[in-house]
Amino acid sequence: MRVVRQSVDQNQGIFLPDNLFTEGISNSDYYLLISSRPIDSQYTLAYAAPCSHEILQFNPLLLSRPLAGSINFNPGTDQLNDPDLLLNPFEYAKLIRISLHELTHALGFASELYPYFVDSNGMPYNNFTKPYRYNSVIPTHKVISPKVVDYVRHFFDCHTMDGMELESSDDMVGEGLGSHWEKRLVGNEYMSPVSGPELFVSRLTLALFEDMGWYRADYTKAEGNRWGYHEGCDFVNLACGSANWGRYFCSAFETEDSPFHCNGDQTSFGICDLTEHTQPLGGYAYFTDPYYGGSELATDFCPIYLGYSNTYCQDVVLGHQWSGTYGMNFSSTSACFDFRWGEDSTIDAACYQLSCDNGLLSIKILGDVVSCPQAGGEVAINIPYQLGESLHSAFITCPPADFFCGKNTSLLVLGPTLVEFSHSIIGIEFQMIILMISLMSLFLYHLVNE
Repeated sequence: MRVVRQSVDQNQGIFLPDNLFTEGISNSDYYLLISSRPIDSQYTLAYAAPCSHEILQFNPLLLSRPLAGSINFNPGTDQLNDPDLLLNPFEYAKLIRISLHELTHALGFASELYPYFVDSNGMPYNNFTKPYRYNSVIPTHKVISPKVVDYVRHFFDCHTMDGMELESSDDMVGEGLGSHWEKRLVGNEYMSPVSGPELFVSRLTLALFEDMGWYRADYTKAEGNRWGYHEGCDFVNLACGSANWGRYFCSAFETEDSPFHCNGDQTSFGICDLTEHTQPLGGYAYFTDPYYGGSELATDFCPIYLGYSNTYCQDVVLGHQWSGTYGMNFSSTSACFDFRWGEDSTIDAACYQLSCDNGLLSIKILGDVVSCPQAGGEVAINIPYQLGESLHSAFITCPPADFFCGKNTSLLVLGPTLVEFSHSIIGIEFQMIILMISLMSLFLYHLVNE
C-alpha cells in the first residue's frame, strides 16, 4: 500500500520518506505516524488526525478510508512524567485507553470525514448526522446511521431513539458537530471527550466503525458500559433532572465529610459535584437558581456523583488505604454499591468484589457471599466501621442483575489481566503504542476497502 500525498499537511510535520508515496510497503493496510512533541497545554496528553485518502474513481467526490494517521504524545504532561506511573497498573491501563481513543480518531472518528462515510452498499449516506438541540437550546448533532441507532435503542431501552448525540462542547466550528460521543449519555465510554480513570470500548463505537463503511468489528471483544443502561427515553431525550435521571442526578451541596454515594456506573464512590457558578448557566440550568449546576461542561453541567482519585474500586494501589473501612475490597472484579445503615438509614457506599453466575449477581463481603435478586433490591448485610470492630446491620442495594452481568454491561477488568504490564521503563509512550495497536486489533479485524 502507498500513502497518497495530500494538499493539507496532517502528518504533524513528521518527515515521511519518499518511498512511502512511491513503492509503499507490501502487505500493509495502514500507516500510523507517531511523534512526541510538546503542546502548549500541559493537560493535553495527545491529539490525533486521520490523513492520506484516495479519491475514489467511481465517485470523485468521495474519499477512501484513511490510509494513514498521526498521533502526537505531549511529553510535558503530568501523566507521562509521573514517577509512580509504572507502579500502578490501573493508571497505566488508563493511559493505554486514552491512546486507543486517539487511534480511533486517526482511523476515522473525525467530524471532517462524516460526509465520506458510506453505507452497506458502498454509497454515501444521504445524511450521516442530523442537527439537534439539547434542552431545546444547545446546538449539537446526532449520528443517525443504522447500526448506531440499533445499538442505542436496545442499550437505553428506548425504541424511538433516532440517533446518538455527539458532544457539542468540543465543537470547533460552532455548529455542534463534534468528534466525540455526548458524555452526558455515555459516561466513561472511551470516545467521550473527557478521559476518566476507567474507559470502556463499547459496542457503540464499534457500531460506528462499521457504519463508516470501511471496517468490520468483532463485537465479542466489546466491553461493558453501564452508564444509562435501560434508563429509558426520558433519560436520553429530556434535560437531566431528578425525575428522569434518578440516582444518576444529585442535588445536594456536600463536603468531604458528607456520606458517600456510588457514581452512575458504580465504578467508584464520592460526593455530589453540585457547585455555584459565577455566571447563570442558561440552557444548562436545571434548578430554580440558574447559578447552580454540575462542574463539568462535558456533562452539560448535570450534577452527578464524582469519584475521588483514590476511590475507584479496581485501583488496588490507591484503594489500599480504604481496605479496612466497611470491609471494603479493591480488586480487578470490584464495583461500588450503595447501602444504608440499619440504625439510622444513613446512605453510604463501598467497594466490594462481585461475580456473575448464569446471569445472577453475587457480592462478596468479608468472606460471605451475598446473593442479589435478579430484579435488584435491598439485601441485609453485616459490616464493621473498621476491620476488627463489631459488626453493624446494613442493607446493600443490588442493581438488576443485567446491570453487571448482561452482555452489554459485563464488568470491565482494567488491571494487568487485560494488558501486558511491565515494570521496566523502556519509554512509556512506546509501550503504550505497542499495546494500543494490539488492543485495537482485537476490536477491528478487517479493512473493507483495500
